[in-house]
Amino acid sequence: MSAPDVHALLAALADETPAPPAPDVVARARRRALRTLRAHAPAPTRALLGELALAVAVLALGLPVTFAHAWLVAEGAAALLGGWVPPVVLEGLGVVYFGSLALAVGALYAFVPLWVASVRRARREAA
Repeated sequence: MSAPDVHALLAALADETPAPPAPDVVARARRRALRTLRAHAPAPTRALLGELALAVAVLALGLPVTFAHAWLVAEGAAALLGGWVPPVVLEGLGVVYFGSLALAVGALYAFVPLWVASVRRARREAA
């Protein structure tokens, strides 16, 4: 192909406006876009609340064990250290122990919604 032919071809291509896509192509693209949007749409709030309730219920099963353990530790410490340590120090140790336990259990329950959200996101990305 010679240079004048290439210039003529480029000029013809530059002047030509692209043809609009066929209607069936547009319809197929719209169907695929809607299908993709529906697949990635957020799940209903009711399902989210159900998953949160299930996670909190499972964690609630461990609460009696946690409280019983904390009570036994406090009673054991009072029985063992009661003769050696003044009562004010024992009360302070109890406050620190129960306070740190309450913070740990509270943090565990605070992370439940984050855990449920990460599981839901992983399921949605896998689908």
